[in-house]
Amino acid sequence: MNIDTLRDSISQAVQFKTRNDGEVDYEDLRENVISILKELNLEEYDWKKYYFWDEKKYTRNLVCEGENFEIMILCWGKGLKSVIHDHPTNGCFIVGIQGEIKEEKYAFDENKGIIKVSEGIVKKGDVSWMHDSQGLHSVGNPSEDL
Repeated sequence: MNIDTLRDSISQAVQFKTRNDGEVDYEDLRENVISILKELNLEEYDWKKYYFWDEKKYTRNLVCEGENFEIMILCWGKGLKSVIHDHPTNGCFIVGIQGEIKEEKYAFDENKGIIKVSEGIVKKGDVSWMHDSQGLHSVGNPSEDL
């Protein structure tokens, strides 16, 4: 699947479907996008031109965008990670392309503030999803390698 086909497929998948109560059906959106992302051929030649590294911070490199989404390559140097953050609207899908991505998920506790509730590793070909309804997260490179 090339970048144009991916963009068109995601554009169709993120057309907001509403439930009977008028709210966006995020579960349906999530399932549609994940099924597309799991079909990706992750051969490096498709993505390498979007790899830009900075030793001091992670980089966000735009691949393409549609009306309701952006596809980006995020590159983390050795041991770098993002700050804890949210994802309103469509949420955030993560696809492992190279190496491993450590994702830590957080929730807000009235007495303790922000607390870590889980962590996991996203490997090449794995897909993860985060939305404000799940809480917050931080992602990064747990390795000492690029």
